This record gives sequence, C-alpha cells and structure tokens, in this order.
Amino acid sequence: MNASQSGTMGKVRGVVSEIHDALRPVVTEIGGRAPRASTMARDLGIDQTLTARLLRALRPPDITSVIHEVPSPEGLRIFLAAASRAGLSESCSERAHKAVREFERIISEFPGGRAGLNAAFAGLSPATRDHTEGAAKQSIYKSMSILLGFCCDVSLATFIIRRSTDAPNFCDTAYVLGKYNVQRLRPSHAITMFGRTLLAGSPNDPDSTVGRTLDGRFTEDVGDYLLTNYCSRPLPRMDIVNTTTAVLNVLPEGVPAVNEPVSLVSAQLVRRGSNLASGAHYPCFEGFTPRMPSKILVMDALVEEGLFGGPPLLGTTLHSLNGIPVAPGNPAFHLDEVSLQAPVQQLPRGLHQISTPDIPDYSAMIGDAFASLGWDRSGFVGYRTVVRYPVPVVNLSYWFPKHVAGA
Repeated sequence: MNASQSGTMGKVRGVVSEIHDALRPVVTEIGGRAPRASTMARDLGIDQTLTARLLRALRPPDITSVIHEVPSPEGLRIFLAAASRAGLSESCSERAHKAVREFERIISEFPGGRAGLNAAFAGLSPATRDHTEGAAKQSIYKSMSILLGFCCDVSLATFIIRRSTDAPNFCDTAYVLGKYNVQRLRPSHAITMFGRTLLAGSPNDPDSTVGRTLDGRFTEDVGDYLLTNYCSRPLPRMDIVNTTTAVLNVLPEGVPAVNEPVSLVSAQLVRRGSNLASGAHYPCFEGFTPRMPSKILVMDALVEEGLFGGPPLLGTTLHSLNGIPVAPGNPAFHLDEVSLQAPVQQLPRGLHQISTPDIPDYSAMIGDAFASLGWDRSGFVGYRTVVRYPVPVVNLSYWFPKHVAGA
C-alpha cells in the first residue's frame, strides 16, 4: 500500500470511527443501554431493517465491520430525524449530523460510491470480504440473466484425466459438462449449451485431438454425446453451429419455452490433449469459463493417481485475449487474476462418496462415464471447487504440477 492509499484509508477510518462514536450515545439516549431493534423501530416509527443494521454496525469491535454494516447517509438521516422527534438532545443530534455529512463526503471520493468503499476495506476482514464478494457476484448473476435472457441453477464441469495407454508422455481427458434447470426469460435467441473443440487432425487419425464420444467414436450426431439418462425428458431439439475451431450445440430460438426448465449433460473424450514431458512446471491444465449465468458451479477434476506431482493449483483469471488462461508464474497471471474465494476440496481416493446435493445422481452418472471409458475409478483421486454465482467470462483453471525428479 503506497502513502496515498495509506492516507486515504486512515482518513476513512477516522470518519467511520467518529460515526461510531457519535451514534452510540444517540442509540443509548433513545433505546437505553440494551436497545432492541424491534422496540426502537416501533417507538421511532421507522423500518426495523434500518435499526437492526444500525445496531449491528455499533456492535462489532473492528472498523471494517462498521464500514460494511453502517446504514447509508440517507438512512442515518431518517433515523436521526425520528430520534429528534422522540426527544434526542441537541448536542447528540449536532454531533451525529456532522459525522453523517463527513461520511457522505468520504463516500463520494470513492469510484462507485459506497460499493467502492466497501470493496476497499473488504480485504481486511474475511467476513466482510465474503459478504461483499457474494453480493457482487449475485448482482452480476441477476444482471447477466436479464441481459442474456436465460440462466440456469447449476453448471457442472468435470474433467477425468489419465495417462494415455498408447502414448505415455500424454494424457487423455474426458469432459462431463452439465447445465441444470436452464430457463429462458424471453423467447428470442439461441442458447449455446456445449461445444466440442476441433484442435488438430481428422476423426480417423488416432493422434487427433478431435472430440469423441466416451467410448471413442467420432460422430456428428448431437445426441450421441448426451448422457441421456441424466437429462430431462423429453429431450429438446438442439442445432449444430460450426465455427473454425469448434462445433457448438445450441438450443434454437424458442426452445425451451419461457419458464420451462430443461437439464442437459454432455460428455466427450479428447485423446493426448496434454504433453506430460513438456518443460512447463504445469504441463497440464483444465479450465472452465462460464458463459451461462448460474447460481452454482461445481468443478471436479478426477485424476489418475500418481499422474502429477501433487494437488492442482486453482487459478481464477479473466478470459485471456488469446483464448488460453495465463499460467501461474507468468508475469501476466496477477494482472488477469480475479479475486474469488474458491477453495479446492480433496475428494476421497477411489472416488467414493463424491455425490453433491447440487446435482442429482452425480455419483451414478460419473460411474457410468467411467464404465463407458473402460477406466477403473478406484485408481483415481479427485478435487472439487464449488462456487456460488460464478462470474461469466472469469476462467477457473486447475493447474497440475509435474513430478520433480527425486521428490
């Protein structure tokens, strides 16, 4: 933190400390030494939400919590006007009104006003940071849902990774992607659901990284990639849109109808997608960039035991201009990094008890995927990240470290 930032933060602390110290005697004078939000709201004839928030702001010992909880200047003026009508002393009123004016002035100095002030201090308090981040992500979810005209309850991205049996320096990856309770908010526009990359080679080339079904077949039939036992019925019609690098599966205009949710799960296998013998510290990464606004993202990596040098590092970065996430250690990594509180949980070896309340029949679905691949899940370990209100176009990537000789 430079001198200018330190000075600004110190000034804010002084103003908020004065707000705290000026309002405490007001509350004591009006509500007594043990005020209750409901009683004070009834006696003053104001909303209980306002009095409850004010009392929370005066309760915590740390200034960061006060900044987060204290009502807006307008809300404080409503409270002080009601307190004056109830007989608040002139000295208490004058000091409190002066503190509110200073609070309003300091808010105006931050880009984004109150939201900017809260964000500036969020990093100093875990509870405040989590609340501020959660509110921001929920707001983005609501806004993007309205702008795009669709959303879903849960997004799923599962990566199943093992060493290629016929190319030991490479690994094969199966992708299981799901969208649950997709809903239209208006009938227009197609909705992109899934995509299959066309990275290199032709479908008949065994070295090709073209997407295939889990049992290794290449087909242009959209339905062959769906895990139909885990999709809603009847299956909606989907169209194919070809681009230079991918085949996209889209729900056409008007499908589904407004407020008629559908759930779809697709899977594909990509052979030899990562070179384990490369000189990179992280020879393999798998990531997911949400495009559809969703309330929850579940992102699992199910990895053959011993394939990498340890658990993955999770990166949360802006979608890169060149389409590839920036690796940890790259000077641009922190330039693109987005602050998301997204811990990585290790799943039990053998992938027992990997069910999640967010996705129905998840364990059975992953069992079916392993059976189609012909892989033995007992030799796999897993890692999971669950994000509430993932931010569209912010990439979440697992970076897997390579083995270090002698380690």
